[in-house]
Amino acid sequence: MPKKIPTKLENEKTKSEIPQGHKRTPNFASYYVNSVNFAFTPFDIQMVCGRIEATMEEGNEETDEIVTIILNPKHAKLILRAFEQSLKGYEEKNGEIIIPDVESPKSPTKETQVLASASRRKKK
Repeated sequence: MPKKIPTKLENEKTKSEIPQGHKRTPNFASYYVNSVNFAFTPFDIQMVCGRIEATMEEGNEETDEIVTIILNPKHAKLILRAFEQSLKGYEEKNGEIIIPDVESPKSPTKETQVLASASRRKKK
């Protein structure tokens, strides 16, 4: 039987927390993801977001793909800058985020997974 993936997080922002000039559409949803795969064409960059779930068998993991976000390359670069600024502010307030050593791809591939569990899978 397929797993049911919740479509919305329980702790969505209240209307008072939404920035001025923004509004939520009726189909707005928040998702928790811990896996992102990238793919690209000459015209766009795609982020396939999912959640890794441990299975009953030790060492096995399954990734449930939840949503794909498609951006043009310029917008993706602007989002990268916003992430960098947000992480800098987070670390100034909460301390440095320590990333364990993981293998990085030698060169970009059509689909590159960017999470620590990817290197664990390769070693098995």
